[in-house]
Amino acid sequence: MKTTKLLLLSAVLLSACSTSGEEPTTVTREGEITEAASPVAADWKATANERADKVRTDNPERYMAVSGLQPIKTRKGTPRFVGEAVRDPAAADVLLGRLAAGEQDALVRAALVEALPRTGGEYGTELVAMLAEETDADVRVVMVAALERADAGAAHAGLVAALGDEDPIVRAEAARVASMRADGAALAGELELALADETPQVRAAAARTIGVLAVADARDALVSGLADSDARVRLQSLRAIDRIDPAYAAALPQLTTLQADADARVARIADRLAH
Repeated sequence: MKTTKLLLLSAVLLSACSTSGEEPTTVTREGEITEAASPVAADWKATANERADKVRTDNPERYMAVSGLQPIKTRKGTPRFVGEAVRDPAAADVLLGRLAAGEQDALVRAALVEALPRTGGEYGTELVAMLAEETDADVRVVMVAALERADAGAAHAGLVAALGDEDPIVRAEAARVASMRADGAALAGELELALADETPQVRAAAARTIGVLAVADARDALVSGLADSDARVRLQSLRAIDRIDPAYAAALPQLTTLQADADARVARIADRLAH
């Protein structure tokens, strides 16, 4: 967990430096962070409050509308912020201010985060900092999902950290979100490492994303997934290899075994490739 937090703090620093023009000289390749860099990560609440205060001064009506907005229950019973009030870049600043205030209810925190992408505003740097502090795995999953529409620097840093999260659902969500981003291939190295994750759900998600992003260098690494004990991993590995290099997939010696796979989907794809 300590290593994960260091990576997350490094991510925030990198994002902060990318917007301020400063060089992130205090962050190492391994994700270590020095004491000098720590305050940068810790300042997200102050920054969020400053942004919220600016909206209160410049656009008091918008501030009042968003700061007083209450979530409604969805059909699944989870709270969600809806309405035109959140469809404004300024709303992101107010939502971040509410998060900085320290909402105690995890469901409400998740709802505030879920609304951020719909504002069209900037929230990436603060979101990555929040991710480092959030103790509820379900909320972290929502935070990772919100990285899909965050700026490139914050999204990359946040997803790197999330792929190393202690919770497998968070790691799997990070792999999924990478597949939705045009710059997702920048995470190829981390995704390849995730192919060896201890949780099948994460291995399958990583294999699928590698295929979607057509990461050619990971082709050989996917082959080990064809013998995985979990059918989801075998399926996504085979599909990914086929997407990356159909000719290579058709020549796989494992196809004979996979044609008789217990999973009908795996067997069907292997049969198609073999013929």
